[in-house]
Amino acid sequence: MNNNSKKSIITASLLIIFGIVSRFLLVNQPNVSGLETLALFGGSYFLLKRFAFIIPIAAYMVSDFIINNTIYSAYHADGVVFYQNYMLWTIGSLLLIVVLGKFIMKKVNLKSTVLGILGATTVFWLVSNFGSFLGMATYPKSISGLLACYTAAIPFYAYSLLGNAAFGVILFGGYEWMKSKSPQYALETSNI
Repeated sequence: MNNNSKKSIITASLLIIFGIVSRFLLVNQPNVSGLETLALFGGSYFLLKRFAFIIPIAAYMVSDFIINNTIYSAYHADGVVFYQNYMLWTIGSLLLIVVLGKFIMKKVNLKSTVLGILGATTVFWLVSNFGSFLGMATYPKSISGLLACYTAAIPFYAYSLLGNAAFGVILFGGYEWMKSKSPQYALETSNI
């Protein structure tokens, strides 16, 4: 295994761990995690786009498995939870955020990062709450029901935006700082 391959595996592993850990830092704050920012980061930086899609999904699936089977196990009387229908909407939103990162953040700078974070937050909010609207009996299946769902979800947008901004500073800012201090670790030179 050459150095670039080792660096790619280490980088991918560290990013997955970042995504998992971010879900546990503020687990009681709804929609605050680094997963959306991680998807945006992948779309922005990874040369091999398959990693941009795989890393946030892997982090999401592993962390959701742990959360559902430990913290929220009382809500799942059927035993071990591997998959639930709502997960499809979250995965879909993360995949769209990777694509968003690829197109909005061709050049990573403060403006594109702020726009990317706003876009990622909005995509996640729209897609995941549309999934809630379709999957929950709470809302009538009508335009007024959809609007009621989105209205009820406005506070979650604020949580998500604050979380993405904080994790954006950590991930994008941390990476740019590290790259300036140790250019040999720049992702552009790796196989990720």
